Amino acid sequence: MSLLPQTQTEQTEGEIPSAYLEFKDKFIDFALRNTRDDETAFLLAVRLMAALICEKSEFVFERLHFRERFADDPGRSYDFVAFEDRTLHFFVLDSKLFERDDETVSLPMMDVEVRGMQTLFSHAEKTYAVTPTGQEDAHALCALILSRLSKALPTDDVDEIHVHYLALNPVPETFVEPIDNEIGNLRVRVSEWSPALVLPTIDLLTVAAVKAFSSTQNLPKAKKPESDDGVNSAEEYRRKILQTVASEKFPADRIFDLFAKTLVRVGLFEDIHAAHCSEMQIGALRFALSGYAYDPQSCVLSLFLLDWGPYVRSDSPEPLRTTDVNRLTRRLLNFYHLASHNRLLIKGLDAQTDAGKAASDIFRWSASETGSKIKQLKCVTLTLRSDKTEKKDLLEEFQYGGNRLSCVRLVYDYRSLYELSHSADGGVIDFDKSDVPSGHASDARRADALVVEAGGDAPDFAGQPEPKQSPGKPTAVADELTVSRFYRPQTEEKTLDVQVNSAEEYRRKILQTDSSTGLQAYRIFELFAKTLVRAGLYEDIRSAHCNARQVGNLKIALSGYAYDPQACIVTLFLLDWGTYVCSDSPEPLRTVDFDRLTKRLLNFYDLAARNLLIDDVLDAQTDEGQAAGDIFRWSALEDENKVNQVRCVVLTFRPDKTGKRELAEEFPFGEDGPSCVRLVYDYRSLYELSHSSAEVVINFEDPKEEFEPVDMIEAFNRQDGYRAYLGRMPAVNLARIYDRYGQRVLNGNVRAFLQSNNRVNKGMLKTAKEDAESFFAYNNGICVVAREMATSRHGTADRIVSVRDFQIVNGGQTTATLHKLWNDFRRKTKSEPEAANVLKNVYVPMKLTVPSPTCSDEQREALIMNISKFANSQSAVSNADLGANTHFQIKFKSQSEHSRCAIRPSLGGSGTVTYWYYERSRGSYKVESERDEAILTKRKKKGKSPFELRYPKKFTKTDLAKWIKAWDQVPHIVSRGSQKCYAAFEADVRNAEKQDPSLSFVTPEYVQYCIGKGILFRQVDSVVAGTSWYKAAKSYKANLVCYAVAYLSLTLQRLYGKEAELDFFRIWDKQATPTNLAPIVERMARLASETFNWEDRGWDDVGEWVKKKECWEKMSEHVMDFSDAEKRLLRDWTVLRIPEYNPVVETSSETATDAE
Repeated sequence: MSLLPQTQTEQTEGEIPSAYLEFKDKFIDFALRNTRDDETAFLLAVRLMAALICEKSEFVFERLHFRERFADDPGRSYDFVAFEDRTLHFFVLDSKLFERDDETVSLPMMDVEVRGMQTLFSHAEKTYAVTPTGQEDAHALCALILSRLSKALPTDDVDEIHVHYLALNPVPETFVEPIDNEIGNLRVRVSEWSPALVLPTIDLLTVAAVKAFSSTQNLPKAKKPESDDGVNSAEEYRRKILQTVASEKFPADRIFDLFAKTLVRVGLFEDIHAAHCSEMQIGALRFALSGYAYDPQSCVLSLFLLDWGPYVRSDSPEPLRTTDVNRLTRRLLNFYHLASHNRLLIKGLDAQTDAGKAASDIFRWSASETGSKIKQLKCVTLTLRSDKTEKKDLLEEFQYGGNRLSCVRLVYDYRSLYELSHSADGGVIDFDKSDVPSGHASDARRADALVVEAGGDAPDFAGQPEPKQSPGKPTAVADELTVSRFYRPQTEEKTLDVQVNSAEEYRRKILQTDSSTGLQAYRIFELFAKTLVRAGLYEDIRSAHCNARQVGNLKIALSGYAYDPQACIVTLFLLDWGTYVCSDSPEPLRTVDFDRLTKRLLNFYDLAARNLLIDDVLDAQTDEGQAAGDIFRWSALEDENKVNQVRCVVLTFRPDKTGKRELAEEFPFGEDGPSCVRLVYDYRSLYELSHSSAEVVINFEDPKEEFEPVDMIEAFNRQDGYRAYLGRMPAVNLARIYDRYGQRVLNGNVRAFLQSNNRVNKGMLKTAKEDAESFFAYNNGICVVAREMATSRHGTADRIVSVRDFQIVNGGQTTATLHKLWNDFRRKTKSEPEAANVLKNVYVPMKLTVPSPTCSDEQREALIMNISKFANSQSAVSNADLGANTHFQIKFKSQSEHSRCAIRPSLGGSGTVTYWYYERSRGSYKVESERDEAILTKRKKKGKSPFELRYPKKFTKTDLAKWIKAWDQVPHIVSRGSQKCYAAFEADVRNAEKQDPSLSFVTPEYVQYCIGKGILFRQVDSVVAGTSWYKAAKSYKANLVCYAVAYLSLTLQRLYGKEAELDFFRIWDKQATPTNLAPIVERMARLASETFNWEDRGWDDVGEWVKKKECWEKMSEHVMDFSDAEKRLLRDWTVLRIPEYNPVVETSSETATDAE
């Protein structure tokens, strides 16, 4: 849109109407008379021109943002800017307007202004194109937008740039209409504008003057164009910095801090952490660091290094050459390399220093899964020397740990830093109280803001109105609460849930979705892995990208791996990838390709099992090194724990033409080694998996499966409920089903297999071996639920033909024990038919239930829960066990294994990544730990097992319920026992699931949040246990702890409002509570003890009193006093609660647990 009005007056160059000459004289007179010098007169002239544009053009600007640059300022490029209709408008006023005669001013005559804009655009091309954060002021935002547009990157609100050159004298008509122009890589529309085009009147000047003059009360009155720091050139800027730090003990640190603040202030980085590490050497690698920054949204890690030495401080230092940049960048890359391998904390740096914290953070970020793992490095050199390199940013690709990371090298010399430090100043003229485009923030209340509203005086921002208090916030401090700075929510990861109707469309959509990323192959593998897990084929798949490499005569490769501890099966995955895959019509996957890829997986397993990969070939701290270590550990196990089978799975985006999706190979690793199965999943089979439910369908009449017939008798048929069958299942069938489908047929089972050392399981093994025909009589049998079942009539019985969604909801231990006996015999005899003979006469009682087709998924889940609850069982089943397979429990367990839940190495105590283990199924921690103890026994070593080293801490479902319900201020419910507390917790979860069926709040961050509550709970427990008054009585500790935690929660809400709570993310990050909190919680526990022993309580038994709501209400009546130091501590650790992590507690959970 042009700035011209709809009707224009024809003019001839050189002929200026006398009325306009009078207007021009009044304009200049007004500007000079109302200011003290020419410099500030120019600033007032800028405002007069802006007011005239807004009055006399059809262009309506919501807000103009001024830069406050004098006419002869060398850093001046534009005078004000506006955002309108997805266009960024720059306005530049003729700096010689006071000197010109009555000539027409063409664009070439405004050479100073043209050069200034060219410099601005040139600088934009050299700076790195970061994504706006929404916290920049208008001028910093302009710089970011220009940088992105110059590199053809998209912006949210701007599609076009328009530069308006403004003159007080007339301008030629040839430059009035916008002209498309190219300045560097930017396409810009350029035009001239003058008030002469609209022949303004003196009255119009009066209106404009009122607006402009009312905004100039705070204009600078200097006689020279000094900037805020009193320097007017980059050279003077450099000298002043060196003079300032000359007396400093650590001048380099001081200079870096000054530079870092500049980069943050202009919005290039959200925050920069100082981490000064002078040049050091480990092995052949020299490394150094000055600071770092991390953007969790884009997964970009920035490392900074200040170029410093005596050569920098000279008056005329040697310029910075490319060789210098390469050397300094290499120091940063080495720091990253060593930190990401966790070698700095072990060999060089103290974890308590800033540099040690940087190394720890880098290790944690680099160990994350795809989606939050570092994707790009920015190595930034800061220097007080002049930059003589050819480019300010160099993009290079380099290989690291199986992941291709892009590396950007940048240089900021003192000149560019001077420009940045003087580019974020300026005022704002507000014509409609609107802001810059949506998504970007402009600080309209800065101290130096100059605001003029249309038709009125400038508002006075000296006295701000008090912000409104939110309900439930009794103090002003509550309004200052913010969400924890340690809370770093991740962007939602992409899934394969694309809306397509065919496998071919599915393939195209996935390739298009990830075609713009530099990690396409790794991203696609992660998406495929999630599909296989979601389909129930694997419980978990770990990424471990190892590109093809030669080890001796063997070539190895790997993309990921999985392990089934029940069936002792290791699965290795390899993604078939290359440019040949991405073509529209790729060549199909042939047998020769399949053999080549699976051979690399077999080689990987063979070398890893013989411990020939760690250290010599792979770094143990990388994902692929971890995979090699796990394989060696699993293959070293003995007896029933030894790896039974290796599955080699090829994932491909090419059509599979091998003819076989599964190829069995007996013992490629020798007679004592595992068997091998080779599989292919092409894009068509993956499409089917991603668009189908994770159900087990068993065809009992398939000759390949070698199942024995299963005859059943229909015992019950309720048309609107379910059908129930009774019969016997041949044990060999059960063993083969478990061998093929593993944990998928036990998804409905509530406990982990307790291994053969369990007394009941040992008895089953003995009976099956020595008295097979009595097994049916002695065993309680299995309970199976199926979604559908097809049968055929055989005499008086129904013979099973096929079963859909076969789930063993009770009898998992029987199933796993019989599979163990069958599998051990198969390994010894190397013959599956002979292995079947060991179970020839063994039959298992079976009750099979098929819900009515009209049952909903919710009704079916309830039926499974009730069958688990009421069926006979060989081991006791608690109420908490029954909740092991709810949607919440399964998702929480999965998220707890996420890399973002890893404990920082400096806090883990061993220099390795450790986790909290969430025991969803009772006994699973013991099963995993005892499985690994075989390695220690074999090596005749004492100490913790590898599993215990990885998971030094564990917690259960009932622990989680206690932690959350105690903080929810219902300690009386917690005191009713673990099972009733868990029932109340489950009621809350079900209520939350009704509002959010996907339980989207259950993320790795939510796990961190819950564990933070657990750390507090356990710390309070430790404090209470150590007090002298408790040691004297030693009673009701569990109740004292939960009441103290609840009272702390209540206290923070009393002090800082209903939305206040402890910073559990900070507790998670530190893996500890603040030390000074101990005396406070001890006093709260003492208050709880006094409440328990209150003489007027209505219950004689304290054990019953603590379970009553009245007990908590009595304790809540007391308002505890705190010292100023205690209040400061509490305030420092108090943050705003996250609503989705704290769903409203329904009163139904209270009544559900009232029955004793």
